[in-house]
Amino acid sequence: MKRVAQFILIACFTLVVGNGCHDDPPYHPDLFRISGTITDSLTGNPIDSAWVTNEPTSPEQLYFTDSLGGYEVHALEGVRAELRVGKEGYVTKERTFEPLRGDLGGIDFKLVLDSLP
Repeated sequence: MKRVAQFILIACFTLVVGNGCHDDPPYHPDLFRISGTITDSLTGNPIDSAWVTNEPTSPEQLYFTDSLGGYEVHALEGVRAELRVGKEGYVTKERTFEPLRGDLGGIDFKLVLDSLP
């Protein structure tokens, strides 16, 4: 629960400061995109406003899914990309790509409802 509170606090700070959650980063020749969809594991429905981070490249930057559960994050070529995704009420998931060698699409996550109160 502490981690969820941390992410909510970071999300609020990001929105207030105005960094924007979907701003394109400055052009960088070795910057690649990782994209996919986040859905509910039971219903298959897209999860709107789930958060996504890429720890090594931009740990302070939170990205959020759109109304169709779609997301896109940015990562540097040749380094580890560690995606973490979640939403309040769901179990957080992680997936690591090492080393990243280009754009990755179709990196989907199916989140499971958190059974703990």
